[in-house]
Amino acid sequence: MLARYNFQPISYRQCIQFVGDGIPKLVSRALGASVHQNPNAETEPEVLRQAVELFRENYANHLVDQTRLYPGVSETLSKLCDFKLAVISNKSYDFSVEILTRLQIVEFFDLILGGDSLAEKKPSPQPILYALDKFKISPAQALIVGDGENDILAGKSAGIATCGTTYGFRSKAEIATLEPDFMIGKFSEIQSLKCLS
Repeated sequence: MLARYNFQPISYRQCIQFVGDGIPKLVSRALGASVHQNPNAETEPEVLRQAVELFRENYANHLVDQTRLYPGVSETLSKLCDFKLAVISNKSYDFSVEILTRLQIVEFFDLILGGDSLAEKKPSPQPILYALDKFKISPAQALIVGDGENDILAGKSAGIATCGTTYGFRSKAEIATLEPDFMIGKFSEIQSLKCLS
């Protein structure tokens, strides 16, 4: 997207830091960092709209080019069939479903919510509260597993148990500062959490 505008590229590390709040925020941060060397710099609304459209077009054509499941994910999901499972992503719903489908794990989930599914997205607790209501379960019966600040903050705000992963987009130290109830280094470790027994 930046190349199409003849803007300076951003680094992989910068991009990773900008991920997690949905496409418009990612694109806004990338433009700010590229053009103004400040990810929080304002972008003219029409330029941002066009850039988001261009990003979505490119992203749709390359959804799983570099996307792979972490080790043990599919096997572990198959062992959690006694639980109601949901994906609550800040990624657009259509992209979320397509990625899960292409990675051949969509059938494990009873509910999929994207960042555009409800009025609010993580770190708001709204998507979690929606899932709790949909599944007719209490906060005490739920757990959110995630690799970012939005996951842990949303879980805490919703009053559910939180589990930070140390193998995703954020480092173990970054996850630890959020003080989740649990931390795991491999997805398969979720099976040994006391809250699931």
